[in-house]
Amino acid sequence: MQVENIRKVWATADIAVVCLSGGLDLLTKKGSKVSQQISDWKQKGVEFLACNNTMNLRKISKDDLIAPAVVIPSAVIELAVKQEAGWSYFRGGK
Repeated sequence: MQVENIRKVWATADIAVVCLSGGLDLLTKKGSKVSQQISDWKQKGVEFLACNNTMNLRKISKDDLIAPAVVIPSAVIELAVKQEAGWSYFRGGK
């Protein structure tokens, strides 16, 4: 996970992992292959955000998500708001 690489170089970085579309699988009980890592990173201050729009489209409920996930109304809006606040954005995954 890129979170570990970022923290190796920039230990105090504020990090939010915003999941939408297929990336939402990262935060689902059935789909996540890294749920323990996510729990560990959450304890170190990393946010894991799940897009409610994607959840509605894919019929995923809050109960289907792993505990560290926080539901946000829209991933696209969240990214725009964070960028306006000075955050940087990069897309991980394949």
